[in-house]
Amino acid sequence: MTNIVPISDLKNYSEVLRSCDDGSTVYLTKNGRGRYVVQSLVEYEKLQATVKLLAELSKGVEASAIVRIAIAVKPIPSSVGGKARNSL
Repeated sequence: MTNIVPISDLKNYSEVLRSCDDGSTVYLTKNGRGRYVVQSLVEYEKLQATVKLLAELSKGVEASAIVRIAIAVKPIPSSVGGKARNSL
């Protein structure tokens, strides 16, 4: 569950930290606008692992696209017969 609390609630920081221990992310506001995020170390590490995984997947998708483009623009060898080549 996401909690949005004013930064002044940090006077009672144990309650804010308790929310983080439950797996929640706490958004702290200052003058009614989002300013800071507090989360448990476990949740932070999960988030970092997800970011790293998505970056690696993105590299794979990019590499796959480059290979598909390279295959699509591959020239037809001159050894291919005239009829087959002209039909392309």
